[in-house]
Amino acid sequence: MEVHRQLGPGLVDSAYRDCLAREFQLRELVFQRDFPLSFTYKSRLIHAADTLDFVVEGTFLVHVLALPAHEISLLHKGRLVTHLKLADIPSGLLVNFNVENLRLGIKRAIVSRDGRFTEPAYSA
Repeated sequence: MEVHRQLGPGLVDSAYRDCLAREFQLRELVFQRDFPLSFTYKSRLIHAADTLDFVVEGTFLVHVLALPAHEISLLHKGRLVTHLKLADIPSGLLVNFNVENLRLGIKRAIVSRDGRFTEPAYSA
């Protein structure tokens, strides 16, 4: 929220990632940025070319976007859920900074231990 309060909408996603990383540092949160995505598929370890924007405290994923609100699609939400499942992280946020009110740009996903969504799967 602080990053959006200070900057507002209109920048590229990398600027928001840089500022969000700084906020995590200031709050003394343990986080990893551009975390490499690896997972096991049929007994083989796969190192995906994809990375996770932020893994916070080892248990929370944050995916940052800066797109017009109408361009956020089920594909973006599905990507977050897939990343949560593959990384075995229980919850995460899709944060789109390119909105006037950040609350409208935040979508939450929660995945249970057995890989199913808990209700609500997404919320604003």
